Amino acid sequence: PGGVSEDLNVLKAHRLFKEFPTPTGALQILKGVSLDLAPGDAVSIMGPSGGGKSTLLFLLGALDTPTSGSIELDGRNLFELSEPELAEFRNAEVGFVFQDHCLLPQCTVLENVLAPTLVAPKGEYQKRAEELLDHVGLSERITHRPAELSGGEKQRVAIARAVLKDAPVLVLSNSLGTDLQMWDAQVPAFSEHFRVLRYDTRGHGGSSVTPGPYSIEQLGQDVLGLVDALGIDRFAFCGLSMGGLIGQWLGINAGERLTRLVICNTGAKIGTDEVWNDRIDTVLKGGEQAMRDMRDASIARWFTPTFAEQQPAQTSRITQMIATTSPQGYAANCAAVRDADYRDQLGAIEVPTLIVCGSKDPVTTPEHGRFMLERIADAKLVEFDAAHLSNVEMGDRFTDRVLDFLRG
Repeated sequence: PGGVSEDLNVLKAHRLFKEFPTPTGALQILKGVSLDLAPGDAVSIMGPSGGGKSTLLFLLGALDTPTSGSIELDGRNLFELSEPELAEFRNAEVGFVFQDHCLLPQCTVLENVLAPTLVAPKGEYQKRAEELLDHVGLSERITHRPAELSGGEKQRVAIARAVLKDAPVLVLSNSLGTDLQMWDAQVPAFSEHFRVLRYDTRGHGGSSVTPGPYSIEQLGQDVLGLVDALGIDRFAFCGLSMGGLIGQWLGINAGERLTRLVICNTGAKIGTDEVWNDRIDTVLKGGEQAMRDMRDASIARWFTPTFAEQQPAQTSRITQMIATTSPQGYAANCAAVRDADYRDQLGAIEVPTLIVCGSKDPVTTPEHGRFMLERIADAKLVEFDAAHLSNVEMGDRFTDRVLDFLRG
């Protein structure tokens, strides 16, 4: 699919200018530099001494501010953050290897690698630090101090320190008739702990509308193809409704790739063939007008009356997504949901799983959730006072509960 979130471009620098005052006037070092980096990119910055390479890296790492221009990382404008927020950002999300390796002389090799965790729980990083030092050939030097190391060994310690806190990946999968922007409320909090990859399911948003009908297997293979192309081995997955069906397929068929699984407002079998066939016929015959007609009808399925009344702007923003969805893409995905039935395969899911339900969901009821709970080993279930799009309706409560599970 082609509709991948701009969150995927982890780093975006736009028209960076940097100048330094001198007795004879301003010395301009950077002149309108722009740069986009996605997960897995490796970029070499080359140029003559004094050309601004180190200045650019200091800006990208939020160690300095530009004279003008902007830098976004994981959707956040770095220069709108407070200094404490920048300090937390640098500690949690950026790895630095300085020209001067900047090791603490009084600490051992292992303690230097663990330095970024001094403001975080140390235990979870101890094993990873030891593995990294082994990987760079320093497993026998972990108790040595920097004065006992060569220059090259010091740089290897700095490299291990830089990658110690590489964030895990979280994939977000949209529901039928929406797009990746349905997760807007969750992305800021999720991005504090994960590299967030959200995408438009085939036939939705900016993704291709290939000939249908589709299958959930096909949509699941799309996810695997996407993460493979980005060099991502294992990832957490959170999907809602149709996205939850994709999550079930992944858990059954590619569980070794998942770290944790969150399936929201979904079921092992959703609806009847008759319901889906009628909907497919309606949108294929009515085209774009039929999709616009579904916009108002979706309000009662997606949101409780209270939420729709109190949050009209939010309700309109989300329901507008279905009005702009391709009729052919929507119908092809309806067929995928119609044909999916995992009731006899749920026992194959072994990855830690959280099931999210809405007590007022008329599409996938709490009974759907309890059915899955009984068949997925050690699964957990949370039920919100919400309708079908619980992540939108519950906002921070949804985000906090899912984060607790993902980080558990």
